[in-house]
Amino acid sequence: MTNKPPVSRGFRARKRPEGRGARVPPGQSVVSDFPVLSAGPTPRTTLDTWTFALQEGGSLLAKWTWAEFGKLPRTTVVVDIHCVTTWSKLDTEWQGVSIDTLLTAAAFASRIAVLPLLKKNSRIVETAHKLCADLRRRWHSVYDDTASIGRLYRRQDEVGTPFCVTVDVQTVGDSEKGEQGDGRVTIRDRDSMEQIRVPIPELGAVLRELLGGALWSQVSARFGATPAAGSA
Repeated sequence: MTNKPPVSRGFRARKRPEGRGARVPPGQSVVSDFPVLSAGPTPRTTLDTWTFALQEGGSLLAKWTWAEFGKLPRTTVVVDIHCVTTWSKLDTEWQGVSIDTLLTAAAFASRIAVLPLLKKNSRIVETAHKLCADLRRRWHSVYDDTASIGRLYRRQDEVGTPFCVTVDVQTVGDSEKGEQGDGRVTIRDRDSMEQIRVPIPELGAVLRELLGGALWSQVSARFGATPAAGSA
């Protein structure tokens, strides 16, 4: 009896190419392609529905579709691959998006703060919480009602939040005065400190434009920008 491992009848290892000995471990054979190795059905994903997301706890930091992911900066890496099934492929080039790029993209373009103008107004607070929950499905969004609106704006400016969404009495209306709400919220731009009022059904599309790189001046021109209250 011998201690040799079992092998298929007639199996012979390929000769190791000269000059590559330092890069090819003993027992490995160099290949120029990728051997097809599969233990079962190969999963298939429809690119129209493919998404990639980053989450922190239960909060969504960022999410990309296949088309959006393909537009991110790519990194090229060249490495040798040594498979346990005894084949090696040298100088294999891979392209992909680095985790550093993903984290930078998420931190730079995915922060929104949802603020209620009056935290004692239940309709305002309820609407703000619902909007924040909806926005979290797409972007990293936070809710804050721990100070006056001016202080909340300054707080978000300090941490680098590019856009604040504010829900106020005009949004939900005043039942005591018999006033109907207009169903619009305020988006405040950090850099210009200007604000626009946007219908709630259009909020996601407008934020997608802004977080996707559209100029504030171009977007705000459609809604009529004004200086933000409490910014000074």
